Amino acid sequence: HLYDVRMAEAEAEAEGRDPVPGVATTARLDRSIFDWARSMGLPVVALETLDERLEILDGVYPPGATLPWLVRLVDDPAGTRHIADRARLAYVDLDLAAMELQSVASHTPAEREALIVRRNRLWLPRLLAEIRAGNAFVAVGLGHLLGDDSLLDMLDAEGCTVERVLGDGGFVEGVGPPVVID
Repeated sequence: HLYDVRMAEAEAEAEGRDPVPGVATTARLDRSIFDWARSMGLPVVALETLDERLEILDGVYPPGATLPWLVRLVDDPAGTRHIADRARLAYVDLDLAAMELQSVASHTPAEREALIVRRNRLWLPRLLAEIRAGNAFVAVGLGHLLGDDSLLDMLDAEGCTVERVLGDGGFVEGVGPPVVID
């Protein structure tokens, strides 16, 4: 959560906005996707339950290991903001190599396995069901789309066609998002 707060601060600062203290995101993307779906009368389907997410998070760090990491995050806000800003810039520049480096650098191999790969495997059957039902739009964090065992690789292995959409991808307000996976 604190990393997300630092990422939101870097994002707000880069956009010339005041960060909202303690808020994990000031981005409008997640909220706008949710609002768009609801306004269109479309269901919003979670890829994991709260209990599943808590179980995964509980397994990431051994007891007592989380506190030192949180202390470093709080004690070095400038360093954490710098890391978040580099990730944001790589994303804005569509620099896939830099995005992947940031994703890999932000997690230990064990953290990546638990937070990214394990969740990708958990999500895959649910995601495939939604895609096969038709007209699915999926929003996940960037880390799930990068590196080995990415959600994109898993979808490809299941026979889905995955296509990268640059820029706004042809999104037109009120019409709906582009289809990027079929």
